[in-house]
Amino acid sequence: MASWKIVLEPGDEEKIVYTSFANARKYFALDASGSTVGIRFISEHNFADAFHEVSIRKDEDRVTRWGSNCKDPTNWEQCFWAPDQGGTQPQHILRNQKSMQAIRDSDIWFLLTDGEVPNSEVHTLAGLGQELGVFDCATVFLITSHTRNAPSHANVSVGITSYANCANALCLFKDQESNQIYVIASKGAFAALDQAEDHDTWEKLTSFPSEAKLIERINELEIYVPTAETRIATPTQLNLGEEWNTAHNNSQPTLVDIDMLLRAGVISDEDRDLLFADEALDALLLACKSRGKLNELRSFLLAQKVEQLTIKLEDVSGAAELIHLLADTEISGETRALLQSKLRDAHEANRKAYIAAQNDVQLQAIRDRNRKVDASLRALADSEKSGFTAEILSRRSNRARRAENISADSAVDVSVLDLEAPGFRGECQVCCGDNEVLSIALKVLSADAMAANTDNFALDFPLAAGRFEANMNILSSQCICFQCALFGRPGHSIYGEEISTVIPTLEYTGSNKLYIHQQLYKALNAGLKTGVPAMGQLFATILDRTLRVKKWAGAGFEDEKGSIDAEILQRRNALTWLLNNIISHLRVRETFNELGQWTTYPLALAWAAQDFQKEGLTSWCINYPVAGFMQLLRFGKTLNVFSDKIITNMKNTKFLHSFVSTFLARLYKNMGKPRDWTKPLLAILYVEFNDDLIPKDMGGDASILRSVPVFWNTLMKFMPAEDFLKGWTEEESKKMMSRIQILAFWLVFYQFAHTSAKTYFAQLRSKEPLAVVLLDTKAEVPENAVSEILLSIFIESKPEFKNEDAYTSHNNVVVPFENPFGASVLHCGAPDCGISFLPEEVSLKQIADGEMEWTPRLLDQVRKKRRDHLIDIFGILGKSEIEKESSETGLPGVTKVPSRPREVHNCMHIGTVKTWATLTRKEKRNLTGAIQSSWMGNCDEEDEKVIEEFVIKARKCICGVGRGNVYSATLERDIRAVLPSFLEVLKVGLAMEKKEGMCEDVSLYEFDFGENRVVRKIRWEVESLRRKGLV
Repeated sequence: MASWKIVLEPGDEEKIVYTSFANARKYFALDASGSTVGIRFISEHNFADAFHEVSIRKDEDRVTRWGSNCKDPTNWEQCFWAPDQGGTQPQHILRNQKSMQAIRDSDIWFLLTDGEVPNSEVHTLAGLGQELGVFDCATVFLITSHTRNAPSHANVSVGITSYANCANALCLFKDQESNQIYVIASKGAFAALDQAEDHDTWEKLTSFPSEAKLIERINELEIYVPTAETRIATPTQLNLGEEWNTAHNNSQPTLVDIDMLLRAGVISDEDRDLLFADEALDALLLACKSRGKLNELRSFLLAQKVEQLTIKLEDVSGAAELIHLLADTEISGETRALLQSKLRDAHEANRKAYIAAQNDVQLQAIRDRNRKVDASLRALADSEKSGFTAEILSRRSNRARRAENISADSAVDVSVLDLEAPGFRGECQVCCGDNEVLSIALKVLSADAMAANTDNFALDFPLAAGRFEANMNILSSQCICFQCALFGRPGHSIYGEEISTVIPTLEYTGSNKLYIHQQLYKALNAGLKTGVPAMGQLFATILDRTLRVKKWAGAGFEDEKGSIDAEILQRRNALTWLLNNIISHLRVRETFNELGQWTTYPLALAWAAQDFQKEGLTSWCINYPVAGFMQLLRFGKTLNVFSDKIITNMKNTKFLHSFVSTFLARLYKNMGKPRDWTKPLLAILYVEFNDDLIPKDMGGDASILRSVPVFWNTLMKFMPAEDFLKGWTEEESKKMMSRIQILAFWLVFYQFAHTSAKTYFAQLRSKEPLAVVLLDTKAEVPENAVSEILLSIFIESKPEFKNEDAYTSHNNVVVPFENPFGASVLHCGAPDCGISFLPEEVSLKQIADGEMEWTPRLLDQVRKKRRDHLIDIFGILGKSEIEKESSETGLPGVTKVPSRPREVHNCMHIGTVKTWATLTRKEKRNLTGAIQSSWMGNCDEEDEKVIEEFVIKARKCICGVGRGNVYSATLERDIRAVLPSFLEVLKVGLAMEKKEGMCEDVSLYEFDFGENRVVRKIRWEVESLRRKGLV
């Protein structure tokens, strides 16, 4: 018997005394860490109370509270029931000597908790438990939490070591909300409690509505446990289960010393078969995981694997020499036909030799052995990736997972090919065989390209990675029979290209599937085995893209007149057959992640469709990168999994998601920078603009972009998404246009903080009532929604004014310059108004004669009269209060986009002045000359260009000030209209400065913006009037 097997001397069973559950002395260790505050600690307390209450020996029951330390055990009356023990470190239960003695003195100990602990804590518990003999005592382990997740997700890390090593153990789960108690697992004396056949859902578990019902069931089953004084010490060695012990046929269980086993090297065939059986392997994995020995177990398993004795399809009949002779273009047709006949015979002889080698019995035994080792390694990998959840206690789930893994890739010798399997056959242009298995040749990839195929992005999103430029050029146009491709010029195609591998057009099943995998790993990943699902989808994408892009593969032949070349047609048919075969037989995880069940690719796509219908914008397929999304839809349509209707819904939903994701990515990139990058988005909303980010209010719907082609072309520049935006009909585009426009409006004007698309959509639904309809692409967006939202930044079409008559009389009136900084401060500049802003006791003559002292009180009266008049004319009612700044001056207030302007006027005058001040003297002279030519009616094209450039600059300056109605459609017209009066004012200004001889050259006027004060402007205007003889 191997040295790592141990058969203990039989214990004296007659000396063991058993006691009933009710009579058993009990020790309760309650998790009192901070996370149990509230309902969880109360739930634990109630559980402990219920079992203590029915205990016959209440006075001998003990209780403690633990967390980041452990209190000394006490009786029920003295216990302070409070969750005040900090963190969650159950090792302190065993490190407290009095607590450890309480476990030794008890017949059952109860470990109650609510949470999980790190792996290091589990490993520490396992070591301490073995060292201190904790596992001798019968154990009840209770988890208190909620049942929102499946039973398999319940975390058992606190009690896993006790359950794994105790002979008598019970694992329970209590729902803190309903108080329902579920049996997760049980063994030994408690085995009869777990009667569930399926542990997938809570409903299928054995459960009890209360502690009382659970206790009642325990009493019915007459569960007895050994007493503390007579129980046998649990050996440190591992018991691998009933099947293992039965096979050894010893009087006592055949235990395993794990440390010795892991150092044993290669073990016998018989021991290996028994060790790899489901029950034994489950026990071994659980023990190694809880003790932190999975790495050592992996080394042990790898030591059991025999290096493959590779069976290759070899040239034993001289096929390579014949192919070489056929390469000579000078040989006669008769000789060529003879050589091709001999080559076909050589291929047949090579196939027969290959099939004979496959039937070797010794090789079959080696393959079977390695298959079992591979299955065990996969089970280890699953155990390594999983947390300490209840799933690892379910032997059924472990077995099922291993069975799925084996069926998923059927681990057999990858060099074995079934050449008689179904496949795509055709005529070979080398050997002229007319029913030969054809082949696809893959060219050599660069090291960088292969590295890209193995990075996280490629592994997570293989459909996107398949579209990498390097991958798009990997297929050779060579399409000859498999054997001619293998035995021709080594490492090269018939066209002289460097070839890394050759794929036969054989059915993608069984051993052929493994051969194809091996060759793809070699060609695409430099031999790195990244996983079948990712590799299969990557290669399928390459095949599909080649068929759609490459002329030599028949791309676009449907659109061309005439028949397709026979060679191209055969090549296209071979690629199409291989593609369809791969995506039909490829096995992947159902949910496209490591937690899903193994299934076929079509069924996984069916899950993706269901997930989309359920989750919409947060579904797996919608979150797939746009580069691979369209490929996903193509495969779904090819396999008849996605209907046209669901494809349309997916595309529309992805459009919304991709648009928002693109915006958020640009937002993150431009954080802290001006918002100029949003201009393309505004360009899909509005027709014309006064400035880059200021649309023009052209009156109602005329302001909104309605042209679908313009919208689409602009959008394509903002979100380059390869072919995602191509091929949409105008009707499809129009349907999405309103949704995208509304989304763009909300994003541009309200979204300033970076977030994820998922969070943005969730917040949008809570803030915007329309979002529910907008984000459901099957629902209809109300016809007026776009107009209401996009026009909400403009003044309403029929605003209410304080004085409607006054506004009407001033509407469309351009108020001229009467001082260097703008309109008159003495009176209203409208021709039909002229209302004075001066106090009644003040006359122009007094001002002109210098008799007035402008006290603050008088200046305030001027400002107030001007303010009241401006508000009467331009202030809009029915909105939020006009800003304090505006109410004090009557001048345009700040327009806080996306709020509507509160006044219909703007800072046109001062904007014009500031723009003029930025010009060079030469530019001022040119502009003056152009304006004068325009007055006289002989303005040429050059003059018009000069004026236009200035007007545009002034318009942008006015918008940059951001006050009043910057959206005005008449802004350019109004600027042009005030330019003559502006020049006249400048001439007067020059005259005042006693530059009489130069008053015609207004470019000489120098602005002092410190003079832009009411009192200074009053004096300026009065002096101007005096000079004109009007005072």
